[in-house]
Amino acid sequence: MSPINPEANFPSLPGNEQKKRRKSASKPVILPSQIRNTIVERMRANDLGSKEEVRRYLAENPQHDLSIADLGINTRTTNALGKYLEITQVLELIHCTREEVRAVPNIGEAGLRELLDVLEARGFIPSQAHAAPSGAKPSRRTATERTGTGKSTAD
Repeated sequence: MSPINPEANFPSLPGNEQKKRRKSASKPVILPSQIRNTIVERMRANDLGSKEEVRRYLAENPQHDLSIADLGINTRTTNALGKYLEITQVLELIHCTREEVRAVPNIGEAGLRELLDVLEARGFIPSQAHAAPSGAKPSRRTATERTGTGKSTAD
């Protein structure tokens, strides 16, 4: 007598497979190491490659030295950014693209919207920079690329 194959005897329901496929398809698949390396490369491109350059930049732009925990965003979002991408400062966060933030587990559309609203209210990104027209693809540019200088737009 052959062993029972549970998959053959109890096939999964089509509705459940569709739900799983739909859920996994909504999140971009980007590894944390890829995102972290990209952030580092973007920072180097903006002359922030060494600790000394970062210190100098933060002395000139103290608002970017703010911890993401102090932004007043949802704790779940803060923890997800810290754990998955090891982002602790606004300086690192503004070098992320919308797609990279969306790839972080536990950050959904509501978390992304909240994050963008807070960054806009604090002057880290221009007003309505994150409001994409309906049907338009989200911008792949970072906040630094959108502002051109990497400085706060509140200045």
